[in-house]
Amino acid sequence: MISSILSEDIFFSLKSSFFYIRFGLFAFATWYIIENKYFSLSLFFKIYFIFILMLVLSAIVEMVFFNESYFNTTNTRLSGFFYDEMVLGEYLSIASFLLVAIFAYLYNKNSYKYLIVFSALSILISIIFLSGERSAFISSFLSIIIILILSVKSKRIFLFSVAIFCLFIYSVITLNVDSKNRMFNYTLIQLKSENISNVFSFKGVNLLPIDYYEKNISAYKMFLDKSFTGHGPNMYRKVCSDKKYISQFSCSTHPHSTYLQLLSETGIVGITPIILIFLYLNYKFFLQLLFVLKIKKKEIFKFHELLVIVPFYIFLFPFIPSMNFFNNWNSILIYLLIGFILYFINNRSEAIN
Repeated sequence: MISSILSEDIFFSLKSSFFYIRFGLFAFATWYIIENKYFSLSLFFKIYFIFILMLVLSAIVEMVFFNESYFNTTNTRLSGFFYDEMVLGEYLSIASFLLVAIFAYLYNKNSYKYLIVFSALSILISIIFLSGERSAFISSFLSIIIILILSVKSKRIFLFSVAIFCLFIYSVITLNVDSKNRMFNYTLIQLKSENISNVFSFKGVNLLPIDYYEKNISAYKMFLDKSFTGHGPNMYRKVCSDKKYISQFSCSTHPHSTYLQLLSETGIVGITPIILIFLYLNYKFFLQLLFVLKIKKKEIFKFHELLVIVPFYIFLFPFIPSMNFFNNWNSILIYLLIGFILYFINNRSEAIN
């Protein structure tokens, strides 16, 4: 709010900051509604399952039956029912984990829950890969790996889950050339381009594509100019055209980095809570790892809790390209996760057999 008041376009910035509290209220409302059984969690799971299934089927139909996509204008990416909005992978990278988390909670005593969950996630991450959204695929991939490491104590289940996961990914990479070219070959071309100057490079390989690099540099310069309060929420898109910050690829709605966006738009005041939450989760994950390794006896997170906490942690991870922090539908998904995190942690003894 302070950043918006001090911004160059107060009313534009206030539209993002003043009403941002609605997402926090949404998270608490989600917790309250489920806690007080105003809406059946089992019914929510069934409806959500059908919705995710429809999205997956729409992507499969698009891939199998349409060369020139019926849903969007590019045949190298899948969008399903999102049509020209290329966000199918980003949506599934969060929604998939929420779906399997609810399943794991409702059927906590099911002896096959690990295999069912990781099989389902393997299918869903395959769709994310086919969507062509690289950051969504990386986020989902890291989430699954971290969840595996922090939850599975049985070596047999761990290895079997890893095998299923690798089999699905290998099959998708092998069978779909277009997705493979976009996810790997095109990325390598971007990173190995000799026609760009990038300080984030190692042995001739750029660690960031030039467009991300220039946006990040612009955001960093904005932060240096207003380090304490920033230029105001959602103001990157307006300030980036200033001659002090502009370059060929610098202007966009956001710099594709959560931390640099918050630094440039909200300054130290806005970034501090995010950093503290991220560090706290790192500490808790370390304690959970000690439990899995049988060094400590106290379990920090239940399996279903990790299925929603880890994607939230990856959302806060500083080295993955991100969407606009103030994006409406993305914020709804993130705060829906937070609502379920609050519910799960406060109802550990109520998981259904």
